[in-house]
Amino acid sequence: MAHVDDIQAVIGDEGAYGLGSPDDSVVDEHTASVGGSAALRAPREERLPGFEGEKGLKAGAGGGDIHDDDERFSVHSGSDGGSESDNGEETLSLNLPQRQYTKLEAVQARQIDQLLRWHHFVCAIGVGYTLVFIILANTVWLDVRPPDPEEGFVNGLRWFLVPRGVLWYFQVSVLVLFSLSTLLFIVFTQRIMRLSPRDRTPEQRWVIFLLLSLAMYLNPFQASYKIHDQLLNRFSLSSSRWASQDWFDSVSRIFTVVRSVGFTSATVFYVWASAHSYRKLDGKLGFWFYAPKVLVIALYIALKIVIIYAFDCIPAELLLGSFVGMLSLYAAAGWWPLRGMIGAALLSLFELGLLVWVALQILQTKAVLKKSDYMKYRLQQVGFRFFLYHNLTFYLIFWVLYVMQVTALPQAANVWVYVLFLISNWEAPDVGFGFNLLLLAYVVAEAYVNLPVDALGFKGWFTPQQPRSAAQTDIRPITYRKREPPSFHGAIHDLSGSCFVMQTHVVMFNFSWLVYYWGTPKMENLGAAASVNVVDYITDKETDTHALIIDGSDRLIVAFKGTTSAQNLKTDLRISHMRASGLLPTRLGGEFAEDDERTRAAALFQTRQWSKAQIHKGFASAYASIAPRLITKLQLLLKERRRPVFLTGHSLGGALAMICSFDVHTRLGLPASEILVSTFGAPRAANEAFRSVYDSEVPTCWRVVVGPDVVAKLPKVGYKHVGKKVLLTRDGELFLDPNSLELNLWSGDAASFLYHRKASYLLAMRAWCTRHHGTGYKPEFMPFPVSADDSRRFDHALTRKKGEVAPAEVAKRTRLLAENAMIEQLTQARPVSAQVLLNWALLTQRLREREERGEHQEIVADDIVVE
Repeated sequence: MAHVDDIQAVIGDEGAYGLGSPDDSVVDEHTASVGGSAALRAPREERLPGFEGEKGLKAGAGGGDIHDDDERFSVHSGSDGGSESDNGEETLSLNLPQRQYTKLEAVQARQIDQLLRWHHFVCAIGVGYTLVFIILANTVWLDVRPPDPEEGFVNGLRWFLVPRGVLWYFQVSVLVLFSLSTLLFIVFTQRIMRLSPRDRTPEQRWVIFLLLSLAMYLNPFQASYKIHDQLLNRFSLSSSRWASQDWFDSVSRIFTVVRSVGFTSATVFYVWASAHSYRKLDGKLGFWFYAPKVLVIALYIALKIVIIYAFDCIPAELLLGSFVGMLSLYAAAGWWPLRGMIGAALLSLFELGLLVWVALQILQTKAVLKKSDYMKYRLQQVGFRFFLYHNLTFYLIFWVLYVMQVTALPQAANVWVYVLFLISNWEAPDVGFGFNLLLLAYVVAEAYVNLPVDALGFKGWFTPQQPRSAAQTDIRPITYRKREPPSFHGAIHDLSGSCFVMQTHVVMFNFSWLVYYWGTPKMENLGAAASVNVVDYITDKETDTHALIIDGSDRLIVAFKGTTSAQNLKTDLRISHMRASGLLPTRLGGEFAEDDERTRAAALFQTRQWSKAQIHKGFASAYASIAPRLITKLQLLLKERRRPVFLTGHSLGGALAMICSFDVHTRLGLPASEILVSTFGAPRAANEAFRSVYDSEVPTCWRVVVGPDVVAKLPKVGYKHVGKKVLLTRDGELFLDPNSLELNLWSGDAASFLYHRKASYLLAMRAWCTRHHGTGYKPEFMPFPVSADDSRRFDHALTRKKGEVAPAEVAKRTRLLAENAMIEQLTQARPVSAQVLLNWALLTQRLREREERGEHQEIVADDIVVE
């Protein structure tokens, strides 16, 4: 073989996309998985007929495995450690670096919904509080005084005289909220600074700055002054009041500057930087990211200081609030000083330009994310939507309430200060709790989602916490793969419980449909594809419940049949609840009686939450009819050889699979890492209490749903879904654990029973794989029948719209596919000669030239010449 140096001269410094240093070993072929989906990996002599298998590579002497995630054949997407493999076998939702994650990175849809509900609740309190106060100020507390031209009051003065107890409440609430904000700043800062520098995200540093700004905004000087002068020394001589002291004016201005700087920094920099960072898909934030923002905000703060000292005006902290405050104050006073109007105009023009700039940044980020691969950048997509909704709703409500207070509350206090001291106060009247509560709640939510992912519970704010449930043992971000890696042995911990593997769920879908055919003449239509190792077929005639048990070398699979008969329909319609404790865990009786009692004595079944858990009575009865036989059979199989249990089912079968998975976990003691549930079009099967218990015990449950499937939305009253939703749309898109913000955008199709058909699920998964994987991965479905009507509903998803530009991922995957062709060709030549390697190098160079010209066509085997 020729020297590698000769080849390297042709390839260049990058080594043919990771060729590395070839040795003299001979490259062999091997089959990496069984069934094209690795669902039933068996020894070579035990391969199941009907599954051809997908070819992988295995290096010869000392070569080690070459599999989809091997970095020798990877294209790196950044310096953070994330990589994509040679055939796109990447974790697509994130280019996950090996670091500590934040809660926003690992947050689930249900948690986002809870945050939004909390946000809405606090906003409702702020709105209600402000409205009640405005009504009281203009009715019960209103005091109108006639104009006094001799003292300079052109118009009458409208005061609101607040009871003394309410005044105490106003000022004490400010002190309390200031203390809470300071404590929050200290707690969050120490929590983040204890992380290694590599683990700290820019957003976490910005939140520290945000919390400091909040404490500056809520500084207690004004509250302390009012308590001292207006409450404690209300009837004392003027010399005992702070306002009569020489130092008061200068100190008051300093604290006004501090307050204004704090709010400006918090509202402008944090929102601007966050909106911009979501489109930095490589995660690199350099000098030019920070420099414009720091410069503009410094100018903004300087302008506010000039307004305070040179124009004798107290500007509003809120963008464009000063202009509203100026109009309200001068209209109430009847004076329109030129200096004040010029100051307000200058400040408002600057703020308007800043607001437009930030809005353009948001629109630009939105456009970048819209063109990006949703799965690959799922963190940015979900995070940006949450950030945008949370900030827009907060600031919109905050601004509206500010305008309401400025325009609707009596302005006598500000008019009095202006007439006597010529100081224009454009800030809203001090009404205490409302604004400050809104701002504190907003900052708490931003701090919470940026905590490390191991910040579990209240103690997690202070120190990392160990997980207390199975759901917390794998708190990594939700990710996506198209294939199982060759090293996968069925146990969930081989991957991540939060990783959705399309190949696995394709096989689960095959079995969820196969159970409908088992024991019927339709089996002949499947031919060799149906030759699987079914070790038991358990049925019950009274309820017409059916379950297949398939034995593979690395896992057991249990597939439940859905609704096909009148008995099944009767099961579906028994929608009353029954206590889960009456069914689970299954009692086997006889020689297992002692084990039954021991299992039911477990701590889980003594909790208050379990006592409230209820399930669908019809589903419970159907499962109970076969549960003892099913659990006994699984127990015997697991005693023979321990391996994970995968459960699946379509429609009713999905509900039964869910119930059975909990039974397997509790009755057989199988840990959560060895249980996977994959359901298709499953209805709701339990109440909120059961969902809470189930999700904490069996976290790896994927509930695949085609958006318009009406059955997956039933029954509605008193029932909840368990597990993580996988949304497939009519347009060939897939969303993992979509939150309410995403569901409003992508699953609005009219509900229909047509999309509950098994064929609809097959076509939806195939459409996703065709659009996003091309020839890189073709799901191997059994030859189930698909009607022309079914196909027509998804035809549009398999074609690109006119004028639609192919995403960058298409070009990258084309290159990866071409490299696969090169590798496959190499394995056909023995021994591997220098000419083969030279052809590889030349092909790589040709591929690069095509990409530079924008020609992203695939390179086929004809492009490779082996001599």
